[in-house]
Formats: sequence, C-alpha cells, structure tokens
Amino acid sequence: MADIWSEQSRFNFWLEVELAVCEAMRDAGSLPEAEFAAIKEKASFSLNRIAEIESITNHELVAFIENVAENIGEPSRFLHFGLTSSDVMDTALSLQITKSLDLIRSQVRKLMMLLAKRGLELRDIPMMGRTHGIHAEPITLGFKLGVWAFDFNRHLKNLDETLEKSSVGKISGAVGTYSSVSPEIEERALHKLGLYVYRGSTQIIGREMAADVVCSLTMVAGTIEKIVTDIRSLQRTEIGELGEPFTVGQKGSSAMPHKKNPVLCERLCGLARIIRGYTVVALENIVLWGERDISHSSAERFELPQSFILLSYMLDKLFYIISNLVFDAERMKQNISISKGRFFSQKLMLEMIKSGKTRKEAYENVQRIALRSHQTGENMQDLAFSDEEIVRSLSRGTLKECFDLKVFFKGMDKFYERLGELLIE
Repeated sequence: MADIWSEQSRFNFWLEVELAVCEAMRDAGSLPEAEFAAIKEKASFSLNRIAEIESITNHELVAFIENVAENIGEPSRFLHFGLTSSDVMDTALSLQITKSLDLIRSQVRKLMMLLAKRGLELRDIPMMGRTHGIHAEPITLGFKLGVWAFDFNRHLKNLDETLEKSSVGKISGAVGTYSSVSPEIEERALHKLGLYVYRGSTQIIGREMAADVVCSLTMVAGTIEKIVTDIRSLQRTEIGELGEPFTVGQKGSSAMPHKKNPVLCERLCGLARIIRGYTVVALENIVLWGERDISHSSAERFELPQSFILLSYMLDKLFYIISNLVFDAERMKQNISISKGRFFSQKLMLEMIKSGKTRKEAYENVQRIALRSHQTGENMQDLAFSDEEIVRSLSRGTLKECFDLKVFFKGMDKFYERLGELLIE
C-alpha cells in the first residue's frame, strides 16, 4: 500500500496519464505516429531533477513536465497539450485510489472469510451475551465471530460501490469546458486507463468523490475498533473469556511481570481515531471557490495516503488477532452461571403469556423472582419452582423446559447456513 502512495509512484501515475492522452491524440490523428513513438520511448523523469526545477517554478506539475520534456526532446511539444494540471493530477489520483481500494477489498474479503470459517468452527461454544455491559441471554462464540463476518461482508459490498464510483478521471481542460481538449480525447485516454469520464468536472474532479472514499474507509476502521474493543473488554481479568495473542518473550509491563495487556487491540482503537479524524478533513475539502482552489491539496496529501495505509495495517493486524484468538470456554461457562439462571426470564415470561397471563402480569411475576435472585443469589429456577403463581400457570415439565440452555440456540441453524454462504460467494 505504501508503494502506491510513494513519490515515485505518484509521478509514475502522472506519466501514465500523460502518455494515455498522447496515445489518444495519436489515435485521433492529432499527433503524428513518429512523434508519439519518440515520446513513448523517451518519456522519463528524475525525482532529483523535478525537485531542482520545482525549487524555481514552485509548481510541481510544471516541474514534472519540464523534466520529462528534457528527456523527450523536440516531440515534447505535444506533451500536456491542451491540459491543465488537474487533468493529470486528479486522474492519476483516481488510479491511486482504485488500486488502493483493490488492496483493501482483498484484505476485507480475506478477513471476512476467516471470521466466517472460525465462526462455524466455534458455533457450539456457549458464552454470555451482554447488552449495556450486563448479562442478557447466552450466545455462542461462533455467533459473535459470525456477526463480525457479516459486518465485513457489508463493507465488501460498499467498497465495491465505492470502487465503481471512484473509477473516474477528467481530461477536460482549465475549467472543464473542453476549450482546449476534446471530449473524444478524454474518452479515449480514460478508456486506456480503465477509467470512466467524471461527468460534471470543473478544473477538478469534485471532492465529494474523495470524501466518499475516506468515509468508506472510516466505516471499516470503525468496525475494526468495535471488534477489538469487544475483545479488550472480554480480556479483562474479571471476565477472562477472550484475549489477543501473547507471544513467547513478550512483556506486558516494565513494572508488573504478570501483566498480559491487550496492546494490539488498543493500538487499533487509537489508529481508528486518526482515520475518523481524516473524515472531517475529507468533508471540509468539498467546499472550494468557484471552479476550484488549491486549499484541498495540502490536506489531501495526508488524508488519502494515510487513511489507506493505516487501514491496510489495521486489517492485517486484526487478521493476525482473529487467527490467533485466545478463548477460554470453561471461563465462559463459569460466567454464564454467575447469573444464576436469570437470563431465562424471557422464556419463562413468554410461556406464562401462552398460559393465559397478560404480558404485564407475566412480566411482573418473573421480574419479582429475578430481583430476588439478584438480591439473595438464589437460583432463578429454584425460585420459579417454589413460586405459587408461576407453578399455577405452568406444568413442571414446561417449567423445566424454560430453563434448558439449548432453548437459546435452537433457531441458530439458519444463521450458520447464511454464514457458510460467505465462504462460497
């Protein structure tokens, strides 16, 4: 990813655009074959020479053109013919974005597949589901990983749309009116580059496109942060259900040898904040004067490359964490038992409603024994079997079924069937 955004690559993409325009001119009959052949053969640049020229021109695209022209010689008069700087720079930027999105999509897909695979492998390991940080109803470890897999499946589809919308360029001249270059040349050149015409260009491609890209990347980063925050939470000493890998020789603290801190997860949380900050920059860049100003340019040199590079790093690290995820199935069972069966409350309430109780009556009856269980530590099932109102409503057989852990997983086959479909999409 860093290679795509290096200075060398940036100028390579500029040259690719310039040569595509020259080829389009040749095909259209406005550039002689001999001159085009010379341009194609001799076109090259030097980073040092560009820097030397730019120290005088204070304009990097002009410095680039002058350096390339020096190497081409007389036929260079056709180079950059009728173009403005942003014809080259914005179209080249689209090439950088599309190549970067391809890499991100590949990483997202790889991570999605891993999560789906591990979700299916761990589908029978029960653990407590928590809402508001409080025990709710049991889930399975496979379910948790499966939910994350579906999150990345949605990101993959969104990235597909973002890639399609970003595969555009513009070769439309100083303010986008084709006053010095024809739409035919634009179409021919962009086709050679694998891009579509950005309809409605001015001197630039509207920065809504770049903002859309960064927002898409930020959403992926947000999901990564969500996942590692969950892992961090479940790694806490008092929970101890999940954990990031801790390698041989790794140290958790300079002062406390016993520490195994979730430093990778915490690192990814911090990086997600940086990418989120770049979203604001990308949105601010939308507003420019007239047909363009250059206020977006300096910000974009940080916003786009760093968003891509950071997200690529984050995806790589999350893949490592999930591949080596530590889990304690026995601790999960112990944590389920902490609730003394209170998580069966909804099943018990629904059975009472089926027996003829109003929802309010059933809710209050079940809540009464649940609160007592909270206060005394008594088992919810024992309290239910000794409660006259509940016993009058339900048979002992029905009551016993209400407290079977399997009740929470009987409808999960469809979920895992859908999860398996991700592996063959």
